[in-house]
Amino acid sequence: MKKIIVADLDGTLLTYDGPNTYISKENSEKIKLWQKNYLFTIATGRNVGAVKRFLEAVNIIPSAYLICSNGAVIYDYQNDKIVYQEKLSITYGLSLLNYFKVNKIGNLNMSSQDQFYQYNANSGEQGYQQFKKLINAGAINKMGFGFRGFDKAKIMSDLMTFPSSDEVELVLSGSSYLDIQAKNVSKGMALNKVIELMKLSNYQIYAIGDYLNDYELLKRADVSFAPFNAAEEIKALADYQVGHHNNDAVAEMIDLIIKKDL
Repeated sequence: MKKIIVADLDGTLLTYDGPNTYISKENSEKIKLWQKNYLFTIATGRNVGAVKRFLEAVNIIPSAYLICSNGAVIYDYQNDKIVYQEKLSITYGLSLLNYFKVNKIGNLNMSSQDQFYQYNANSGEQGYQQFKKLINAGAINKMGFGFRGFDKAKIMSDLMTFPSSDEVELVLSGSSYLDIQAKNVSKGMALNKVIELMKLSNYQIYAIGDYLNDYELLKRADVSFAPFNAAEEIKALADYQVGHHNNDAVAEMIDLIIKKDL
């Protein structure tokens, strides 16, 4: 049977060790073993540049297109080419930038297809104009911010009053982090696009992820997994639970697939 694993990064494949974040030796070795017979790729909220750095550090070459920016970007790693992308509404992006400038509520993060930018109260007028220029150029695929210490309910309510709010999705990708992306963009929809572009319709799909931005990905999979640290909604959805992301959850997933012939 033809098989493919699609793995989330943060809270799933990546190990957090103080200031260091990386793919563990155990995870990387099991992925390479899996790739001798089957396919492996990533579906993440991070942009292409960030994903490439993690993979290059352990010499993993994904055998299917990468899903980045929560599905807003699909990237052909082997040919270094964006094969599909969705841009965030310029009108909404400018409104969001102005909201952060006026309210000074923390860091506003922006991702293009391969770059990450951060705007905050210290960015000043020069920083504001730089980010405004990026948004106006249609360069942004996804925006997001960490709301720890701020009124989450009020902020989310405010964000849905902006012009063109009907063109975006607000998706929690962590217990205190919100992603803003184009309407109907998700890892699950992007996986469907990868299947179409690469003609993978006859593959058994295994997916693993830990938070709400992984929900549609796990729903689309034939067999789904959640690490021990996953949100309760993800654990309830997943077919199987494996160990904590800091304890080689993806390696454990691969072992389980092989042992039980899932």
